[in-house]
Amino acid sequence: MKVTISRESLLAGLTLARAVAPKKEGISADIVNLSADMDSFYVQACDLETSVMYTAPSSGVDVVSGGSLVLPVALTYDLVVNARKGQEIEITSQETNAQFRFGKRGRVVVYGQSPDVFPDLPEFQPKGCFSISREDLSELIEKSIFAGTSDESKYDLDNVYVKARSNSVSFIATDGKRLAICTKQTPTPKKKQEAVVPRSGLRQVAKLVKIANIEEDEAVEVAVVGNHFVFNTEHITLAVGTVTSQFPPYEKLLNSVWGPEARIDANDLISPLKQIAALSGKAMDRFAEFTFSSPPAGKLQLSSTNSRGKAEYEMQAAMGDMVPLPVKFDPDLLLPALAFAEDKFVWRWTTDANGPSLMEIGSDFRYIVLPIKTDDGV
Repeated sequence: MKVTISRESLLAGLTLARAVAPKKEGISADIVNLSADMDSFYVQACDLETSVMYTAPSSGVDVVSGGSLVLPVALTYDLVVNARKGQEIEITSQETNAQFRFGKRGRVVVYGQSPDVFPDLPEFQPKGCFSISREDLSELIEKSIFAGTSDESKYDLDNVYVKARSNSVSFIATDGKRLAICTKQTPTPKKKQEAVVPRSGLRQVAKLVKIANIEEDEAVEVAVVGNHFVFNTEHITLAVGTVTSQFPPYEKLLNSVWGPEARIDANDLISPLKQIAALSGKAMDRFAEFTFSSPPAGKLQLSSTNSRGKAEYEMQAAMGDMVPLPVKFDPDLLLPALAFAEDKFVWRWTTDANGPSLMEIGSDFRYIVLPIKTDDGV
């Protein structure tokens, strides 16, 4: 292989590779694959769950001959990041080793490995894919992954269910106490797409999208390819391994019969809930109790009492004819969802004080949370 490439283009690919390549002891070495054909130059890296392939812009690459090199990613990154800005870098393969020429006087040889040690990465297949903006993709991930669990004994709840139907795509996550559903509109996919994806993999995708400085309105093509969930842009392909475990059934909970409802300003709730959480500490009796008064008063009283003290608040709450029963929630289950509310949101309840409640925040986010159960329903 013999390639001349700009420092900035090579560095863009190596920055992504360094973020993906495993650094934990016992996992395959932190390596990067640099390869070229007569048309393009590629930078590839992977860990046990996520892979990335960066295709360098053709304007910044001159490929004399193709080939492949497998090199230490940290060392290769350090060499390139310390090259002069705007410098052209020549890469030549010498069997499994790589020679880097930095200008006319600088030369570094890096010892590599056989290209055979680098696995084949999943390739993006446009058939049946759907397209979504980078901004919407980031929100889908952000508004779902927080609701899963990291409890290793509940591994089936450490995932996100991705479902593309008709002209929308939803990311859904639950830890058994709450359920987060974020839905975005998208051009109709050619076929239904669904996958169960580890939260850690989607967290890595969100990180890489940010590192890559993809524009908010830039289209990201998404498809399920074999046992991978693949994201593709003009220069970057990301893939996350899917899991075979079934996502817990959630439709029955979502289709509960909702009765009383209230319209509440999230800004009125967030500070009191944070103060109640601080007052409660790690106490077993950690709760925030919601009590509503009938229209036309339309008041919400928020209170909490424990061994460390007590707190009481009152705020406006626009309600319909039915008034919700008093109910208790763990504030830590409410605060992450309220962070996505810019102002007022709709909160719906069942007629059972121990039943679920539904928070509708904006046009794209629904959040179901279970209350703290009590014997008397209060």
